[in-house]
Amino acid sequence: MGGHRRVKGPLALLAAVAMTTGCGSDDEQACSGEDACSAIRGVAFVSVEELSCGPHNPCHWEVSFFANGEYRWDHTDLSEHGTYTCECGLVHGQGTFGDREGEYDGQTGLLTWEGRAYEAQ
Repeated sequence: MGGHRRVKGPLALLAAVAMTTGCGSDDEQACSGEDACSAIRGVAFVSVEELSCGPHNPCHWEVSFFANGEYRWDHTDLSEHGTYTCECGLVHGQGTFGDREGEYDGQTGLLTWEGRAYEAQ
């Protein structure tokens, strides 16, 4: 997937983002996270791969970020709703089934959400 890397676990994701965005440095603008939120606000993303949506029913999962700070994640046979914030290049979701983590890559346009790659619709 051309330059996209899979990162496992929230701590590994945080470390990868810190290395690529300058988090932890004196560069506060790189760590504001507002660029990530601005880029995903009002956008629906679909999974790059077809994933399971029930027994013998592959489909593309979808995650949408709304201007009011809420998100909807349709995955497997579930639809999860919650709120999101951005900090230091990460997207944090607080949803009906727990906390979620993601990262938006402005260079590739890919969103990594809970370890899966998504592209804008």
